[in-house]
Amino acid sequence: MGKNRRILIATAFPTQGAGSGALVTTQAKSYIEENEKGENNNEVVIITANSNTEFDKLNGVRYHLVPFTAETENPEKIEVEGQKQLPFNFLMFTTHTQSTANFWNVSMKQIEDYCAEFKKALKSEVKNFNPDVIHAQHNWLLSSLATEMGKPVVTTIHGTDLMGYERSKVELARVEEELNRIKQDSKDKKSGIEVKEIELLEEVYKRSSNIDDVNREIKRLIKDKKVNMSKADVMKVMSVLDSKRRYEFYINESEKSARNSEKIIVISDAQKEKFTELFPYAADKVVLLENGYDPKTFYREETDKSIISSLVSDNTPDGKISEDFDSLILFVGKFADFKGIDSMLTAAKMYEEELIKRGKKPLTLIVGSGVLEKKLKEQAKKLGLKNTHFVGRKNHEEIRKLQNLADVSLIPSRDEPFGLVVIEGTACGHPVIASNSGGIPGILNTTKQKLPNERIIKTPLGVLVKPLPVRPSSLTESQKDELDKLTTEYVVGDETKRKEILVQGTRALGLSSEVLEKYFADYTESTRALSDSVVQVVGKEITFDGEEIADYTKRTYSQDIIRDKIFGVFDEAGRLKKIREDL
Repeated sequence: MGKNRRILIATAFPTQGAGSGALVTTQAKSYIEENEKGENNNEVVIITANSNTEFDKLNGVRYHLVPFTAETENPEKIEVEGQKQLPFNFLMFTTHTQSTANFWNVSMKQIEDYCAEFKKALKSEVKNFNPDVIHAQHNWLLSSLATEMGKPVVTTIHGTDLMGYERSKVELARVEEELNRIKQDSKDKKSGIEVKEIELLEEVYKRSSNIDDVNREIKRLIKDKKVNMSKADVMKVMSVLDSKRRYEFYINESEKSARNSEKIIVISDAQKEKFTELFPYAADKVVLLENGYDPKTFYREETDKSIISSLVSDNTPDGKISEDFDSLILFVGKFADFKGIDSMLTAAKMYEEELIKRGKKPLTLIVGSGVLEKKLKEQAKKLGLKNTHFVGRKNHEEIRKLQNLADVSLIPSRDEPFGLVVIEGTACGHPVIASNSGGIPGILNTTKQKLPNERIIKTPLGVLVKPLPVRPSSLTESQKDELDKLTTEYVVGDETKRKEILVQGTRALGLSSEVLEKYFADYTESTRALSDSVVQVVGKEITFDGEEIADYTKRTYSQDIIRDKIFGVFDEAGRLKKIREDL
């Protein structure tokens, strides 16, 4: 490939509002910056999804927008040559600050349209830009399409894609079970549907190349009276078969991407292990390459408390936050369930009370937004938190200032693939308290030695605490919400209250008292460990060298260093692609 690289970055998400988007922006910026010799011979184009055209763009980078429709009263009408604006918002695995749409609540027809638009974008850029390499983000639908373009493909795993693959298998099993129930009801004459009619519809789905063909063929079968079930029954069976086709598609496309990408970048040891377990046939393609951060954006600097006056909170009568504090505890991230913010709020109740008892004046700021915002604010209100404030989304400059003012950052994630905010925080010279799960231990455990089995583990960059337990898989989404409410009350309640909640929970959730009590106990221990860690760090019982934390982060995770390693992967991918074509 040489030194003059044309790099096509392909992401099915916006380049802001989530960790993968921030990473894409950081990487693209480093690709076009001058090297130590003052040279810059790289060109970058980013294929990205968005439902509006007003988003931060890098000078020197061209953006190819795949337009979606925002969930607002008057969504922007976006015209992009060669592209059609899709009538739904961009799809996520979990949540995004600007979209509630996801891969689990769309139809197969919408997925077909989704793939068609990204395929147009890829074909257009391969023809006009002629990239040396396609750097696809997430092992999913877009990366699979990228492998059809005749260019070397390097796919970066972000973790949510692996969760999506696993969830697709679970959902497929559920749908197949539902289909079998419908067939059994037919055999038992519990419905007016004939088994042969169901099998006929199944055959239509198998042989049809797209959903439009499916609909035409089923209309013909109904017209020819080969299918005589009611319209409601037809829709019921088609809904199940549509879901089955969709989950099979997700699984097949993920596997195709893993097989056909020249190289697979994983961002943590935990992720490498998980990817290899799920896609063993692609294990030899895997390169462990941790994420980098932009050292020109996140760095140590003198910051005073005046930035607090620019923040707005709905937790005070006038919306102002007092600058009368002596310790700042910070959370930065999107409000997604896996971030564990529910545990952090409960921990805040504990450490606020303990620190105030010790004569301290703690302040906790929560930066970000997302679909869980209402739920989390209600929890904070119920807990009676006075010194904890939700301050909304902030730009990188504002976040850097807050991180330089912070004594500690909290990252209580249930399962964080990497956690870019970890190294952005440590780059600003403060320790991080985080869950001992996912990719975070690989960052904080700088010695890479085996960690002790303890609820609180000090590392050179911060503290690891016992991770939160997994919710019982038998629960529905509404039951999980109920469990969360009961858990908060249980953790902060007295012995009498806890016994009442245990009885209430077993009745409401259909769980045994043993299962529920163990979940409550494990959650309490993790949350208590988070709280105790804050108290010990703020109280200087656990101490850190802020300058050394920042220096280590820069030496290890600066995007300048990571960029050269990525270029090596790109070059190797090009070499492997050529070998494969010559065979």
